Amino acid sequence: MTQVQDGCTAPLLAASEVPGPPEKTRPRYHPDRHELLFLVLFFAGKLTISIATQAITVFAPFIAQSTGGLTFPEYRWSLGATDLAGIVLACLPLDQMSPKVLGSGSLVLLALSFLLPQVLLPLGGPPMPAALAFFRFLSGVAWTAYGVVAGAILSQWPAERRSEAMARAELSWSIGSFLVPAFGGMLDLYGETWTFVLMTVLPSALLAIPHAIVMPWELDAAHEHDDEDDEEEGTTQQQLEQEQQQQQQQQQQQQQQQQPRPDTSAVSSASVMSPKSKGRGSLLVRISGVLAWTGASLACIAVFTCRYGGWLTSTYHMTATDLGSFSTSIAIGDIIGNFSVQTIARRGVSMRLASVTVTSCLSIVNFLFMILPTAAPKGVVFALVLVHFMLFESAILTTYGFLSEFLDENRTGGVAYFFALMSIGKVIGDWVAAYPTMTQVFLGSTVMYAFAAFALAASPGKPRKRRVVATATPA
Repeated sequence: MTQVQDGCTAPLLAASEVPGPPEKTRPRYHPDRHELLFLVLFFAGKLTISIATQAITVFAPFIAQSTGGLTFPEYRWSLGATDLAGIVLACLPLDQMSPKVLGSGSLVLLALSFLLPQVLLPLGGPPMPAALAFFRFLSGVAWTAYGVVAGAILSQWPAERRSEAMARAELSWSIGSFLVPAFGGMLDLYGETWTFVLMTVLPSALLAIPHAIVMPWELDAAHEHDDEDDEEEGTTQQQLEQEQQQQQQQQQQQQQQQQPRPDTSAVSSASVMSPKSKGRGSLLVRISGVLAWTGASLACIAVFTCRYGGWLTSTYHMTATDLGSFSTSIAIGDIIGNFSVQTIARRGVSMRLASVTVTSCLSIVNFLFMILPTAAPKGVVFALVLVHFMLFESAILTTYGFLSEFLDENRTGGVAYFFALMSIGKVIGDWVAAYPTMTQVFLGSTVMYAFAAFALAASPGKPRKRRVVATATPA
């Protein structure tokens, strides 16, 4: 639009005509428009991985015996290889890989990592422990990569539903605990090969097809739904339009006064948002508190899960039946903790505040374990164990949700670091679990959880944004 008055011509652009950045073509399936579809896919994928992950640990004696007659110490090398995979993945540029390839490819790799041992290992070749450890390493790469890409995509969801969606997807791990006994029944009926084919290989291969269709080729560069903090800091579109109108009125007044002026850009005073540095170094600084929490907490829970069976047997003289009922407390506690996180997420509670509070409660529970008398009723011990696992599930989900709040375009890298620290903490916990007494375990966990809560509270967290003002440019 051009306005001419008294021989003075000035180009004027309406607010709606102000040229903006070209719009990216959105994929056919996008988390914003197909939330339920993505949630169902991730739930199914994580459920398959959950069953496989728990099965190779729970039924380790049976699998070790059927896999070339390995002893349990030899078989443990393969379990350690799965944890190593999570550390290795953090060193790879996952943020430069397509989510479509990463998501569907990880499921194909998972299927192959369980199928090939059944086909190749009986043929001979490398020593059995090393060969099995190699295939379990591939399994660890597969399910860690899947967890990373799923977390990166879920982090694109609107802030008010993001943490709840993550908690719903992670509910698959708890549901998988109830399906693991079916895996054991199939081992007795059909043997190891057909059990892995029916429970892991076939579901993974079939799920790879819809993942290849639905998953996007690339992630959005930034959250399309900013939190309230960003809205308060940034300039809204309505404010931009008001500034445009004010500028046009000033231009018209100048023309009426026949005062010549240089042609200026129509958006000379528009304020735009410019995020700070988004390199890997900046990302690591922002999530340093989350990473410290993850390493400390996973080391504590790894030690506890390795030792709590022996602790209950030696201290409270529990039978195998008692231990079986206590094992269900893990799944029950996980489910209660999961639904608790979904509830507080719907109510808009800060994920940082929730995680700090729950982690502090974990420190208190471990202190209660330490001072619990040996004559305590089994019901009291059961309740404390259930609360312990409930709090830990709530803590890790709220921390995961807090992490998603300040990931920028390097979402995949941020989630990969999170999984890597989980693996490091678990490896450290498994390694030191055999050495301390239970009093030392509980005292150390009390201190470590308190440290984790402090680290998360002091975390730099969400990156601040600065305003950059575009100055007028004479024609």
